[in-house]
Amino acid sequence: MRPRDCTHHDHSLESETDVRVRRLFATVGDGCVTIAWDYPGKTLLEVRIVRSTGAGATNAETGDAGGAAPGAGADVARSVVVYEGVTGSFRDDGLENGRTYVYSVSARHQGGDWVHWEDLTLTPGVPAKPPGGDEPARRPGDHPRGESRTGGGAGRVRPVAAALVVLALTSVLAVGALVLGVTPRATAGSDGQGEAGAAAREARAAAWRIALGDPLVVGLLGGREPTPSEQDVVLWPSESAPRGATVHLLLSGGQGKEIAAELPVVRRPDPDKAPTAPYEIVTHRVRATDVTGLRILVDLVGGRVLEVYPWDEHAEFTVREDTTGLFSRLPWFTSRPWALLPVFAGLALLLGIRSYLRSRAWRRRLPSMSRHDRQFLTRFLVAVLMAVAVVLMAAVLWREVAAPIPDPDRLVGGGLSTWPLVLFPPLLYVAALVLELSGALHRMAWGLVAVISGASCVYAVVAMQETAVTDVTLLYYILLGCLALVAIPRAFAPGKLGWSRSSGRAGSSF
Repeated sequence: MRPRDCTHHDHSLESETDVRVRRLFATVGDGCVTIAWDYPGKTLLEVRIVRSTGAGATNAETGDAGGAAPGAGADVARSVVVYEGVTGSFRDDGLENGRTYVYSVSARHQGGDWVHWEDLTLTPGVPAKPPGGDEPARRPGDHPRGESRTGGGAGRVRPVAAALVVLALTSVLAVGALVLGVTPRATAGSDGQGEAGAAAREARAAAWRIALGDPLVVGLLGGREPTPSEQDVVLWPSESAPRGATVHLLLSGGQGKEIAAELPVVRRPDPDKAPTAPYEIVTHRVRATDVTGLRILVDLVGGRVLEVYPWDEHAEFTVREDTTGLFSRLPWFTSRPWALLPVFAGLALLLGIRSYLRSRAWRRRLPSMSRHDRQFLTRFLVAVLMAVAVVLMAAVLWREVAAPIPDPDRLVGGGLSTWPLVLFPPLLYVAALVLELSGALHRMAWGLVAVISGASCVYAVVAMQETAVTDVTLLYYILLGCLALVAIPRAFAPGKLGWSRSSGRAGSSF
């Protein structure tokens, strides 16, 4: 019974952000440039951007141009600090289209030395290359380069030259006929590809609008501007006929945040594959730390958000809780599962003392008929509850394996190495049910059941504190504690636990 953990790098163990680790994003527009950045870690970095029209200004303290020789020109020396702050993105407006600018980006811890990140060479407003190549269209009467007009004297062309001219004209006509026969098909194909590309671009833009317009996503962003990731928007099932899209966005600034919210999740056998209609959406209560991005599944047909879950392409987040159903409605308990452990310990101590004292008294007398009837009903109820517990554990385990949560690393089965731990609590309940129904004297066996179930209950609490709280771990934790309470009185039973009045002395106290 090992809850899965998605932690590959816990940033909470870091005292300072490594100023050398970063990612930069840059886009150009009409008279403007946008630069964004992020980095893993807990502490904020102070970022400074110096703009110049020549070589990059690597001296972030002064903004002086670096790498320029004296007398290199006025453009090289014109460097200015255009940004200094911790927001995670910057937009530089009022630039001249077609002119090349160099942005030197540096960062530091507050009060520390500047560390040069990168020089970005950007040209705002650069027009895209027109389709059809660089050669301009000819006007009527223009002659290609290398051709010249011929004046008079055409009558002096020799017969051989005339024959060559006729042959050349015939070849040109043949090639033209061939081109005319092929060109319509090629044009139709390129038009189809252009239409498909335009449809895909429109679908991506629509998915981005739907994702950023969802109230849940807006609340999770908390006013922070999202940054497109390297994966950006992925259409499914295909780009030619998209019915949905997966939007990947990063929180600007690279600072991980803690999320505690109820998130919609689409149930599907393989979290890595796109879902298929009709979509089955289940609400998960998720608590996660070090979250720097979100993965959002969008239904393009219905215009709605299907799923929202923490995500990041580099720095891994840590899931502390992922529960559904009844457990998701008990946030106080799921955030403090250890609160039930003292209750189990107190009841176990009370039942142990009571069972020991009553077992010594019952050795001197046989139970009455009414006491036996009460014990029969109690034991019958305990057996029924054991059977229900086995069925409940099997159902929850099957649901988690058949439709795992979006993070594939936290699949309950996880592989052959974890299956013994996952199947151990249900098998322990089956063994206890067999002991209860057999009625023979198994005090030693019941003692082992009490010790093993109690130790497993403590292990479940420790595992949930170290990794994640899930439906399986919570259910195992509660049922194993209950099994320990049931097994303790049976470990002190003085006689057989028969189901008839003539089967022997008194059994357990309940």
